[in-house]
Amino acid sequence: MAQDFFATTFATLLTASLSIWFIAWAIRRNLEVDKPLDTSAKYVRFIVVIASYGIAAMPYVRPGSKLAVFQVLMAAVGLAFLCWPNFAYYLTQPFRRDHGHQSRPS
Repeated sequence: MAQDFFATTFATLLTASLSIWFIAWAIRRNLEVDKPLDTSAKYVRFIVVIASYGIAAMPYVRPGSKLAVFQVLMAAVGLAFLCWPNFAYYLTQPFRRDHGHQSRPS
């Protein structure tokens, strides 16, 4: 029963998010504001989305409890990373070797 609830909630979060993602994608594409994501940023983005939605879809949480608030926050974080990939870009930026700086000519 708990597995069915988890799967249903996870699927509902994902399908509801895809419509929001599509609108955000159209705006980002029109404004050309996306940073290019390297492989590590892509992995970080999707790991954050899947982990956040997994936590948000946990079953048997009493409404109004601290864990319920945490689940809502995790759903928001997952949605933010799904709709705005630049979060993953800036999160992985400090760990890049070149840090986005061009080397100075000698």
